[in-house]
Amino acid sequence: MKNDIELIPLTEEDLDLVREWRQSEQVSKYMYTSPDLTREEQLEWFRKMQNDPGAEYFMIRFDSKNLGVASLSDIKPHFKRCSWAFYLGDT
Repeated sequence: MKNDIELIPLTEEDLDLVREWRQSEQVSKYMYTSPDLTREEQLEWFRKMQNDPGAEYFMIRFDSKNLGVASLSDIKPHFKRCSWAFYLGDT
């Protein structure tokens, strides 16, 4: 049996699950922002992120199951650098 880890671009359909993970104590204690986001605030963040050339967000998937989120931010192609972060929401 092959175990595959994939990074799939985050979509609007993922937002309810991502919001649920962010509001869990296991994830929120490590976040730099408040976990108390409304669905509308999450959607506003997502739309802003989609238009930001310096950021990329991905769903972490293992064996076809969504487990968490990975992100690249402050992407600077000219300098070949960026910041990264991830969390696993499915415990």
